[in-house]
Amino acid sequence: MTASHRTRLALFATLFVTSGCARSVFQQQVRAGQWQLAASTFRNDSLLLRDSEAVRRVARIHAMPDSATWDPERALELLRVSRIYMTPEKVPEGDVRLERLLQLIVQERTAHRTIREALQDSVRRQEGVLEELRREHDRLRATSSASDSERVLLQRLVGRLEADLRDREMQLATLRTELERLKAIDLSRPPRPTPMIEPQRERGATPPGR
Repeated sequence: MTASHRTRLALFATLFVTSGCARSVFQQQVRAGQWQLAASTFRNDSLLLRDSEAVRRVARIHAMPDSATWDPERALELLRVSRIYMTPEKVPEGDVRLERLLQLIVQERTAHRTIREALQDSVRRQEGVLEELRREHDRLRATSSASDSERVLLQRLVGRLEADLRDREMQLATLRTELERLKAIDLSRPPRPTPMIEPQRERGATPPGR
């Protein structure tokens, strides 16, 4: 046996032992219900990505809406990764149902973000228009004219700008109120009633994965 061959065997053995240790730690954390630690262990060890059972379990950890690990986008991504190791007929029906629910949740969250971002853009545009109107209003009020007719016209323009300013301020206040409402939803959205994706712990702790 050559030195190169012995080195490769030693490296393989090291990887095998390391992978086994990581899997053992991950399984212990899952059985203990230590979801955040389990998710961190999985995230920090790429070898666990080759374990379809570990991938499915951590997907369910991220699919728990009442947990600090709640991340439906990540859960959906991991469910799809787990299928790399399966033929279509081997994909559990529970995974299919879970994926459908997660897709709906992700779509709703995406739509919510889109609406909020559009409102933020609208608020910025309204603020720009309002500032421009204020500058023009101040400029017109400061303008002196030798002509009475021009003075009357300027006064009418000032009056119109003042009305426009009031309208813009009302529109901006409405947009800001709606934007704050959407932000509040993001910060305090109650857990979704989706019992199917809550973990049914094996031995009191383990999320369903089989």
